[in-house]
Amino acid sequence: MPGEMAEQRRQQQQLQQQRLQQQQERQQEHEQKPQQEPQEQDQEQAAPARALAVAGGRFRALVEPSALGALTPPQGEYRQPDPPDTVPEPLDPGPGDRAPNPSTRPEIYLTVDTEDDYFTVPHMLTGEGIGEEYGAYGILDVLDQYDLQATWFVNVYEAHRHEDPTTVERLVKTLDERGHEIALHTHPSEDLEMYARPLYWFDADEQKRILGYGAELIEKWTGRAPVSFRAGGYVLNDETFEALETLGFRLDSSVFFSSKNNRITPFTVNAVRMRGRVVEVPVTYVPRINSDGEIDHRKFDVNWLTGEELDQVVDRVTEFGIPHATFMMHSFSFIDKTSIREEEPGTEKAIFRSPPLRSRFVEIYGPNREVRERFERFAASVSRDTRIEVKTLAAAADGLHRRAAEPHPDVVPVV
Repeated sequence: MPGEMAEQRRQQQQLQQQRLQQQQERQQEHEQKPQQEPQEQDQEQAAPARALAVAGGRFRALVEPSALGALTPPQGEYRQPDPPDTVPEPLDPGPGDRAPNPSTRPEIYLTVDTEDDYFTVPHMLTGEGIGEEYGAYGILDVLDQYDLQATWFVNVYEAHRHEDPTTVERLVKTLDERGHEIALHTHPSEDLEMYARPLYWFDADEQKRILGYGAELIEKWTGRAPVSFRAGGYVLNDETFEALETLGFRLDSSVFFSSKNNRITPFTVNAVRMRGRVVEVPVTYVPRINSDGEIDHRKFDVNWLTGEELDQVVDRVTEFGIPHATFMMHSFSFIDKTSIREEEPGTEKAIFRSPPLRSRFVEIYGPNREVRERFERFAASVSRDTRIEVKTLAAAADGLHRRAAEPHPDVVPVV
């Protein structure tokens, strides 16, 4: 039931906050204790990891930034680390190792996956029937309030399915007029013959046709071809990069370390890397360390982290000199909804229920005011944080290309 689900979410968030507070208290106790003899120190619990680094094809824990001095630039064939179940072994700083001193401020990329794949009335796109402030226009108003620009990955393949076929076009034009980047997002549509199946089912030439169709729509609506791309559900394969390069895309942001839909030859976790002439800017993977030492695999997403954890990611990025972090959300992030298997019964409290799509349907229960407030606080925080720069991917493209061309460590923020 929706009420029970909301209560479970509240309890889960309370537990997460308790775990975070316990972790911080343990760290403070460790920092406040006087120096002791080595035998006594060995008996104490190690300080909590604040970041992870990829070293020699596996993750190592970082307690302090000076440990990064022990890392050497990646060389040779890339080896993808396995997702850690518990905190990995620490990487200790050597004599004379120092924390990095970057010459530029870290960059935060705010990205919004903009879509309503289930309804012909744009409940999950513009918040219709729920409140405009809880859809894409509500997100846009918050961003504009704090003078922030975002990259909006727009699923144009649903445009023809809406009862008002101009819905997506009007939204794209509004976003563009207000200074935001319009990028391409892809979800298959069962009534589009060329794109009725997941993207990784197609070869490079077929994907070029699919992606070209979407890019042409965006160029028609804005007067500019998109330069950034994100595959819906992170569904892509190696051929996707070939198609993107052929079409002139400069940036991809489809890699997410925990996603099984990334059917690609692995080449990064969070670091920007070149794939042909396309720069990969992954969705930032964020391990959450529980009080028992086990790790939950999360991402830098307003629906996946608490408000305190979102702030912690920014702190870790600046503390460890991580060059960038890619934040993401959805046009429906402020909407209380759930996805249900087609064979399962729905609930009586749903205000909207979609038809089945790919063996699932969606129920909407109303606005999620808590997440909207969380995002408002986060937007206010990053807008005044002088340690970082907030940019669109397009605005950062030249710098990303330069960064991706040089070997550098792959460092992952931890909460």
